[in-house]
This record gives sequence, structure tokens and C-alpha cells, in this order.
Amino acid sequence: GDSQSGSVGESTLPRLDRLVIANVSISGTVENAITAAREAERITTRYGGFVGNANVRDVDSGREAAMTLRIPMPNLHDALEEIRALGTKVSSATLTTEDVTEEYTDVESIVGNLRATETRLLSLQENSTQMNEILSFQRELTNIRGQIERLEGGVATQHLDHCQIGVWTA
Repeated sequence: GDSQSGSVGESTLPRLDRLVIANVSISGTVENAITAAREAERITTRYGGFVGNANVRDVDSGREAAMTLRIPMPNLHDALEEIRALGTKVSSATLTTEDVTEEYTDVESIVGNLRATETRLLSLQENSTQMNEILSFQRELTNIRGQIERLEGGVATQHLDHCQIGVWTA
């Protein structure tokens, strides 16, 4: 996909008619890393997101928290405003986006073809009277359903409506 980088602002958010994965990286200083991490988690949850991972560690200057927050795209700007406000100083903030519209469309097309094949196999299976044919159809249906589940659970569909925010504090 196409990648763009820039400062985090409303004008850099992608158009909503495209399927876009956004990654925001914020680095800054806070009074208390643990308190800030807890508050970032509350903000994320309030905006319908979740914490992908969080890590707090001791460093020479005190404690450092590194978090990956997954927030729905429509709420990105508002959530970012609140997360930025947790810090006493934001030293850097960058946004990168990747347009995955074509990748997603390809997956949708493949899933559609698999579903059509599944429907044909079910029809053939219903009309079959031989046990070995029925078992063969069943094996093939299980295989096709597994492919559909893998495709529908893949990266292209999992991440489309959430952006990822990395936050580092010290």
C-alpha cells in the first residue's frame, strides 16, 4: 500500500471511503508513567478501543511505559487529543497510514468465490447417495470453511477500523 508520514493532525487523517490502517507514534514525558498508562488505557476503552500491549520498565530516569493502543479510526483525533494531554511534554508525534483497500477487496473477492463453491458443494452433497461421495464433500467443505475463516480473520480485516497508537513515556 501507499505510506504517508506527517505530523498528527486532523488534516492528515485519511478519507473514510478508503480502507486505511493508521499508526501513530507519540513520545513524551509524564509525571508518573504507571498513572499515565492506566489513564491512556481508560481513554482507549472509552473510545471503543483496547490495549494491544503494555510494558512498564525501570530506566535510569525512573519508569518508562510503552503501550500499543488500538482505537477505532473515527475516534482517533479525539482520543489522541486526550492522550497527548496526559504528558507534561510531547517530544514527538508521527502518523503513518497504509491504504489496504485493494488487499481487502482481493480478500472479499476470494471469500465470495469460496462461499459460492461451498454452496455448490452443499447442493451436490444433498443430492449424493453414496457414502464415499458424502464424506469427500464433507472434507472439502471443512477445508473451504477453514480457508474462509482464515481469510476473514486475517490482517486485512482485523485492523481496518482501528488505528494503532504507540505511546512511550518516561
